[in-house]
Amino acid sequence: MVAAYLLCPEGGASQPAVVLCPCVGCAGLLHKRAPDRCDAYQLCSECGNDVCVACGAMNDGRHTGVPCAQYTQLCRDEVDLASELVRLGLAFVEDKWPRSGGGGLPPMRSVIPNPGLTAGCPADTRFRGGMQLLRATGVSSGFFAWHGTAPAAIAPICDTGFDPKRRSGQVHGPGEYFGVDPEVSLSYCKGGGYMIVAFLLRGPHLKTQPGFCHVVDNPKDWVASFSVPVLVVVFGDPAPPSPFPVGLYGMTEGWQTPFRWHWKVWCWAHGSGGHA
Repeated sequence: MVAAYLLCPEGGASQPAVVLCPCVGCAGLLHKRAPDRCDAYQLCSECGNDVCVACGAMNDGRHTGVPCAQYTQLCRDEVDLASELVRLGLAFVEDKWPRSGGGGLPPMRSVIPNPGLTAGCPADTRFRGGMQLLRATGVSSGFFAWHGTAPAAIAPICDTGFDPKRRSGQVHGPGEYFGVDPEVSLSYCKGGGYMIVAFLLRGPHLKTQPGFCHVVDNPKDWVASFSVPVLVVVFGDPAPPSPFPVGLYGMTEGWQTPFRWHWKVWCWAHGSGGHA
């Protein structure tokens, strides 16, 4: 009854000053805001979700304090960068790892894009913070490298990034370690069939041990990162399942990439058309 009363225009007003929260099952009331205002994205005290009453965005911090048009453009820009990283990353993998294996490498089964890159995952957010710190302008500011780790760590790394608190060894100095080629990182996969392809930003934080690894000294507070997981190479015989759990970023059993290339472009069957 209270909500119904508040939603009715008062006096000569043609529009109510509040609207119902768009979240399913929520009866909370939110201030009505035009899309060109910076406060259309607001917290619902009833359900605890952050929602935009103008464009419908929900629980996406990129909308905080910015109008809908700016938020929408930001999302488009992020998808464009992610798409370019995936496109170049696929070419990098094709050049460095024969599909049928050889030269110390097992047969490659598929290459899966990090599903969080277009969903504003923490790894993506931290990487964009790193780009801002370095004033990096795009893919010309870095290069690709390899990272081997345990199978159980693949999905968490793709979601949150390379955690400086998990450093160990550090023979070549402080930082996160990345192989200069897949053969180097293969020994760090700990018997699993997955390897991460990461994009590293150039700068004073990075040094290279020729023939072995790149060391990226990411900010220890982990607010920003100079490296981001872009792809996961799935390899071995028999082929292991996807390292990403069903439900992660809306993935289902029949999940397909949100990028413009079709899944079959980078998923193939063999015979048919500590960490580094």
